[in-house]
Amino acid sequence: MGVIFLQFFPPAPTPTEQKLTSQTGKVFIITGGTSVVGLELATILYRAGGRVYIAGRSEPALKNVSSISNHHQRQGVSQPVLGSVSKQGFELQMATNYLGPFLFTQYLLPCLKAAAKYSKPDAVRVVWTHPQFSELTAPKDGIILSELDTPPED
Repeated sequence: MGVIFLQFFPPAPTPTEQKLTSQTGKVFIITGGTSVVGLELATILYRAGGRVYIAGRSEPALKNVSSISNHHQRQGVSQPVLGSVSKQGFELQMATNYLGPFLFTQYLLPCLKAAAKYSKPDAVRVVWTHPQFSELTAPKDGIILSELDTPPED
């Protein structure tokens, strides 16, 4: 219940854009950085001196980011048409919002591990963010992997 409470009444953010220390020498890869929260985060980190790479789902969306200050509508997948699947055959919402970021992280792991050898402790990390809807609708017993291809009828 504490997680749900924090979603509706979050504590004051720290650090804020005004309190952020210099990010010079740090590298950030931001998925979903072509719109809304991702673009705002990219802008903040870039202005603080960080090297920012934006990974987007589509080339047209990346081309729309003509400058770090452009803002565009989010194109996430929250309510796909019933039965929609990814090119790999997974339920579209699961593929886009969870499996895609997980796979991307797996591809980054060798680079992250190499960077960690030469970095301060806890300096190399992956941070996942998601909307509060995920917290409110997550299955109590976790994801039933056998139902990803054929969800229950109920």
